[in-house]
Amino acid sequence: MRRTVPHMMLAAFLINVIGYPANAQTCSFTEPASPLCDNPRVIPGEVGQHVVLMDANSSGVLGDYCGQQVSNVVYFEITPQADVQISLSTCHPATTYDTVMIAWAAFGQGCNMLVEVGCNDDTLTEECVNGCSGRGSTISFGAVGGTRYVIGIGAYGDNQAGCNLCLGLIATIGEPCGDAPTNLDCSLAKELPGSSGSHIAQTDVTDAFTLPSEPIPFCSGPPIGNSVWYTSVPEENGRIVATTCNSVTNYDTVMAMYSGVCGVVLNQVTCIDDSIDVVCANGCNPGAPRGSVVNSLVQKGDRYYFQVGSYSENVAMCGPRLCLKFELIHVPCPADVKLNGQVDAGDIAELLGFWGQSYDPADLDGNGIIGAGDLAAVIGNWGGCP
Repeated sequence: MRRTVPHMMLAAFLINVIGYPANAQTCSFTEPASPLCDNPRVIPGEVGQHVVLMDANSSGVLGDYCGQQVSNVVYFEITPQADVQISLSTCHPATTYDTVMIAWAAFGQGCNMLVEVGCNDDTLTEECVNGCSGRGSTISFGAVGGTRYVIGIGAYGDNQAGCNLCLGLIATIGEPCGDAPTNLDCSLAKELPGSSGSHIAQTDVTDAFTLPSEPIPFCSGPPIGNSVWYTSVPEENGRIVATTCNSVTNYDTVMAMYSGVCGVVLNQVTCIDDSIDVVCANGCNPGAPRGSVVNSLVQKGDRYYFQVGSYSENVAMCGPRLCLKFELIHVPCPADVKLNGQVDAGDIAELLGFWGQSYDPADLDGNGIIGAGDLAAVIGNWGGCP
């Protein structure tokens, strides 16, 4: 009987993947090792990014992969639903040791009649320097729909380096709707440019989860799920706009913006659940304003973080894949409240519409209330933006 662990359970497995002690020989998540080739960890075969986090310390299985002696072998299985390209990678921030990976096509029951389709020891890219010794491994191959593929992953050289054997495996099947959700904490936040203009990142967040150590967005109400992080350092004083309102994002988002130092203190600058603009009706509930937009003044050289999660842990059951397009816009013209490249009558109309209220995008003097100081800032910057 093969074991399948649904992605919804991963949040219960992970307590903290940041800062493993080098030789503690335990991992801070509890998905057990899958040391039996006849009882592998099953990864779903549908198109998308699939992430598995596993403690391989308890596996006593030895092997010989790519001509290298390996230990602590764990096994996985994928049966794609159609002919697709499959890419496998242990270059995940949770992986803490030097891996060797092999993949076979299985034409018999269990682990009989295995035909090798790929094998890799070290992949020489920066993101694969992910353990206390050596590198992660990647394999890519064309898969036939309905064919069962078995994957074996072991520790290089019988783990003579004494690394903690915590494994993060990314399985990319076909053409996913974004990158794998490796940016699951502020310390792993995906860096976006600080130059003026629009910068975009797309992430398949289906297998993302929210760490217990994460701050709670003050606008979220119920706990968020499927959390991912982005970060940027503006090159100029101005305004920053972050949005999930687009045709790619297909679920109800909550977004919080922070300043400060990750791992020390984060200050929540602003937070938004649902934005009312019609373009934000991008969730699985037709017509509902489910996207999020934050809009805030920023200072040159300061680092800002953006936490994006699903409302109430995706209570609406959007999917099956949760696709996020995160757009960050640096606007070097703070008085351009309407974001049309001009400081003009439209910006004054926006101020008057929120006069006497708290409205961060138009609070140009930073006193918390839309008033005469904000109006003076618009008039003082009248005309085209630089």
